[in-house]
Amino acid sequence: MRRLPLAVGAVLLVCDTAAAACARGVHNSKICSGHGTCNTRNLCECDAKHFGFDCSQKRCPLGPAWVAPARATDDAHYLVECSNKGVCDHEEGKCTCDEGFIGSACQRMGCASGCNDVGQCMSLKELSAIKGYHGYDCSLKSCPRGDDPMTNGQKNEVQIVQCTGTGGSFFLFFKGQEAEIPFDATLNDLEKILTTIKTLPVVKVAFGGTAITVCSSTTANPIMIEFIQDFGPQSPIKVLGTLRGVVYLKGGSVFATSAGGILGGRTSVQGTKEWEFCSNRGDCNFETGQCKCFTNPMPGYRSSDGYGNPADTATVPVRRLTGAFASKDGRLEIVRRENVRQAHHGSPLRHQCSCYTPFEGAACEYMKCSGYPACSGHGQCMTIRQLSLEADADSESVVFDYGTDPNNIKTFDRDNVLGCKCDPGYEGYDCSKRSCLKGDDPVTTDQVDEIQLLKCTATGGVFRLQYRTITSVDIPFDATLDVLRDTLMNSFGFDDPAVEYSSGTKACSAPGSTDNIITVAFPIDHGDIPPLRAVTTDLTASSGTVSFVTADNGVAIVKVSARVQLDMALVMVGEIKAIVETAVV
Repeated sequence: MRRLPLAVGAVLLVCDTAAAACARGVHNSKICSGHGTCNTRNLCECDAKHFGFDCSQKRCPLGPAWVAPARATDDAHYLVECSNKGVCDHEEGKCTCDEGFIGSACQRMGCASGCNDVGQCMSLKELSAIKGYHGYDCSLKSCPRGDDPMTNGQKNEVQIVQCTGTGGSFFLFFKGQEAEIPFDATLNDLEKILTTIKTLPVVKVAFGGTAITVCSSTTANPIMIEFIQDFGPQSPIKVLGTLRGVVYLKGGSVFATSAGGILGGRTSVQGTKEWEFCSNRGDCNFETGQCKCFTNPMPGYRSSDGYGNPADTATVPVRRLTGAFASKDGRLEIVRRENVRQAHHGSPLRHQCSCYTPFEGAACEYMKCSGYPACSGHGQCMTIRQLSLEADADSESVVFDYGTDPNNIKTFDRDNVLGCKCDPGYEGYDCSKRSCLKGDDPVTTDQVDEIQLLKCTATGGVFRLQYRTITSVDIPFDATLDVLRDTLMNSFGFDDPAVEYSSGTKACSAPGSTDNIITVAFPIDHGDIPPLRAVTTDLTASSGTVSFVTADNGVAIVKVSARVQLDMALVMVGEIKAIVETAVV
C-alpha cells in the first residue's frame, strides 16, 4: 500500500470498487475455486482444507515434526505439513515423502529393505520379526538358541498367576497376544488354552494349591508357569478381568507376578540361564542359520534339548553339527556386537557401517538433513538444538532451548536428528524452494508504514542495535543519518528505511541539550516489524547520564517534534506491536 494524495486515492477507490471481484480458481474458474467465500473486501476466505488467494491450494496432512526449531522449551515436535520430511503437492493435498519415511504425513519411518520379505514392518511398540530371522532389517537367519552347557547354578523363569473369581473368565496376555480363560478351567484345560498363544513358548503349568480349577475363592491357588524351552529373563505375563470396559471376571480378581514377586505364598523366579545363539559353544552362520559347533575341548559339542538330551536346539558335549564356518577366529561375534553399536541403522562391512537412508555417521547414529546435497545446497545442516538456538525469532527472549538437560529422555534426539536452516532467499524443510517476493496487498486500505523512534543521550563511545536475534556492528555516538541508515540495511537487511533526525547531525545528543529523536520508517518492509533494541554498555557521557530509549506502536517519546508526533499518530492507526519505553529528561 502506498500513501497517495487524497483526490487520487478517491478516484482509485471508485475504480477498484467498480471492478471488484474475488479471484476465480486457476483450475475450475469458480469464484474462490468453490472452496471459500468472497468477503466484502473482495478477498477469498477459504475453508479449512484449502488456502491461497483463490483457495485452489489443498492443505497436506500434518504430523509431528521430525526436526524443527523449538517453539517452547524442549518443544520441537509440533504438528507441521508432511512432518518436515516430505514435499506437499498442493494440487492433490498429498505428501511425497523422503526416502525412508512413510505415512500420509510422512510421520513414520519405513523399514529397511522391506524387512527382506521375511518380517513385518512395525512400530517400536509392536516390533517383531517372523521367527527364524533377526537384525534391524530381518536379513539375518537366526541359529538355534540355548543355555550354555558349561555354566551351572542357573534357573528357569517361573511366573505366577492367581485368580479368586467365582464366575466368568479372564484374559491372559503375553507379548501382545491373548487367550480367554474360563474361571473353572482345569489344569488340563489351561495347558491347552495356553498353546493357542503363539507368542508364548513351551511352558510347564502347575497348581500350587489344592484347588482343581484356575480360579478359587476359598483357597489360594497360585498357578506356576515355568518356561522350560526359552531360557533367560522373559517378558511378564499380563492378566485382566476387565477388558475394554467390559467386566468378564465375576466375584473376584486376578493377578500376575514375575521377577521375584510373591503370590499365594509362592515366589516367582527370574530366568538366569543363557539364551544365546549356538548356546555360546559354536559359531552361527547368519546366512544359513546353522551352528558350527566347537570341537574343543574334546569330544566337542552337538545339538541338545537344553537338558543334556540329544535334540535339534542347543549344544552339549559329544560331536559337532555339519555346516560351514562363519569365521575361524571369532570375528563374527565381534561384528555382531559392532552391529549393536550401529544403533540398528546399518550393516557392518569390514568393521565399517553402511547406513541405510536416512541415517549417517560412523555408527549410523545421525538422522541426516533432507535434500541432495544436504539442504539442497542452500542452507546449513544443524542439530535440533542448534536450530532452536539460532531460530529467526522476533526477540532473543523467545529463543527456546531444546535438550538443555542431557538426561531428559524426551529430548534424546537433541544432537542426533539434523535439520536445515535455509539461506536467505530459500525456504522449505529441505531449502529446495525459492522464496517469492513479498508485498502489501494493494486492495486493502487504512494501513500505515511501521515507524519506530530512538533517543540516545551520550557524548562518546558506541552503541549497537538489535533486531530479532541479530546484533548490529558498532555505531558511533555521533553517527550521521547515512551511517545509521546503512547499518540498518547491512546488519538487518531492511530495504531502504527512511531515517530522520529531529535535531542536529549526530545520533546521540548531549545530556541537557536539545533531544535528537531518531525516526526510522519502513516504507518497503511491511507488516508488524519487531522493535529495535539497543546495547549501550559502551556509551559514555562527560556529564549527566547515558540513556537510550526506543518506542513504537503509538508510544511517544517526550519532547518529540511535530513531525514525529504526526508519524506516531499514524502508527497508532495501524496498531503496530510495541515495546513500551518512556524517558523523562
